[in-house]
Amino acid sequence: ASLEVCGSYCRGAADCGDIDVLVCARGDQSRLAAEAAEQLTKSGFLTSTLRDAHHISGTHIGQWMGGCCLASLAHRRLELAAYTLHRRLDIKVYPPKLRAFAQLYFGSGEEFNRSIRLFATRLGFSLSDQGIRKATRGKNDRGDSVVLWEGQP
Repeated sequence: ASLEVCGSYCRGAADCGDIDVLVCARGDQSRLAAEAAEQLTKSGFLTSTLRDAHHISGTHIGQWMGGCCLASLAHRRLELAAYTLHRRLDIKVYPPKLRAFAQLYFGSGEEFNRSIRLFATRLGFSLSDQGIRKATRGKNDRGDSVVLWEGQP
């Protein structure tokens, strides 16, 4: 299994709204997210839950969303006692075969992410955190551009 911090925190942004943690592991991703949240709650690191670990319908992704506080771990590492602010934390668990797509999605900045997805769209593909696939686009009844068909990743 691998674990890495992604998003604005990883990119060294001056302000960070939340911390995205990407975990890639084999097995049941929703169960792994639930077990990680349980262990981190027992340790005192996780301080609140916004959304319990769950499986995202139609995907291979497990996810937990909530809050954490480094100061809650001061009993293990005294230098953490000064970090009393609570932060939003998202834990996303993907199978290893989707790691590159998840890293691209969560690890790159918003501008790059939009540009690379637009590039894929113009070439007739759909790009997301779950892969790249051939896509046929068209208009719905209201005239909005929509994906009419999406192939296998």
